[in-house]
Amino acid sequence: FRKAVSSNFEKLEQARLALGGEKDSGADFAIVIPVFDWFPCRFCFWEADDEFDSRAVFYWDANARQFVHYETLWFMNMYLSQRIWAAVEGRAWG
Repeated sequence: FRKAVSSNFEKLEQARLALGGEKDSGADFAIVIPVFDWFPCRFCFWEADDEFDSRAVFYWDANARQFVHYETLWFMNMYLSQRIWAAVEGRAWG
C-alpha cells in the first residue's frame, strides 16, 4: 500500500471520491468517510520519512462502542481497508 500511494495521492483521492469522503487535515492525506449518515470514520495516511515508517490509521469516535459492537468496528475497518485498496488499484468494488 505504501509503495502504491507514496507521493501519488491521486490514487487516494480516487478512493476518497469512491467512498464519498471529505478532505480533512492532520496528516499527509486525511479523509472523513461517512460509514453511516450519523457515524463517520477518519482515515489518515502519513508517508515514510527518515525517522518514521509510513502509517495508515482509522479513527473512530471515542464513544463508538456505545453505538456499535466491538466486532462490528473491526469489520468496518476491514471493509474500508478493502474499499480504499480497491480504489487505489483502480478496481471496481462489488
